[in-house]
Amino acid sequence: MQRGSRNELLRLGGQPMDKLPVYYGVRDRGAVVLRDEELHAVRIVAEDDNGNISEVGFRVKRAGRTAQASVNEQTSVNAQAAGMQADGMQADGTPADCRRQFSYSMDGASVTIPAGALYESILYKQSSQEVAQPRMKHYSPVYTLHNDNVPLHQAITIAIDVADVPDAVKPKLCLARIAADGRYRYAAAKHEGGRVSGKVRAFGRYVVVADKTPPVIKPSFSEGADLTGAKSISLTLSDNFSGVPSFSATIDGQWIAFEQRGNTITHFFNPERISYNGAAHTLKITATDSKGNSATLTRKFVR
Repeated sequence: MQRGSRNELLRLGGQPMDKLPVYYGVRDRGAVVLRDEELHAVRIVAEDDNGNISEVGFRVKRAGRTAQASVNEQTSVNAQAAGMQADGMQADGTPADCRRQFSYSMDGASVTIPAGALYESILYKQSSQEVAQPRMKHYSPVYTLHNDNVPLHQAITIAIDVADVPDAVKPKLCLARIAADGRYRYAAAKHEGGRVSGKVRAFGRYVVVADKTPPVIKPSFSEGADLTGAKSISLTLSDNFSGVPSFSATIDGQWIAFEQRGNTITHFFNPERISYNGAAHTLKITATDSKGNSATLTRKFVR
């Protein structure tokens, strides 16, 4: 696993819901099961591609609790909440079993994690806070859903309560994930029954915002430009937040096709479809973002 650097974290065993066939020939998916209360020595040796070796050794002893009936039933040692509580330990979080659907609600936000979305069971944590000067207008507190270092195998559902939102703004509401650098990342969601809900593929910080700004269309040619010798025309489509999933265009009322690479779209002139005889022509293009905000550009050219 890599996050933000070239350093790697290698697990020494498979997680309960990890279906990748990389852990072959491993007993009990790599889990160390202590079946007695004796002191046992553990030695781990790691070698990189250049033959550099690091080694660590330590001793472990079972805390007195009887062994689990089956390692495969619940192998997560970092989140066996039932076992922790039975031993009189304080569980820091709410138990979420990776094999079963988990639902949690607190302070106006609820989360549903389907069975199999977690690679291993966890002690789920959730908190909320108000932000004094946000980059975008907030329609809810900022909710921290567990820990974004914990991966998800499937999407989870988030639902956040909103109140006192104008009717015109409700269709524009969506979720934003606040990244570590403070940037807001769009997460598709819809408003219904006083809540904004959507599916996301990562834990982290989420808030309800509204996207009310239409896309921006920038053509590569000026109004009335002479494109007699040109083989194509290009435009760039940009959006401040939710992205531009759809657009349509015509020349002189006839639909035309574009090739798209990133934010740039290109149309190659086809005289077999549209007659170009040195006269003026009209390009009309409409771009729509993910929250239904639209922009239309009309531009004349000669060809």
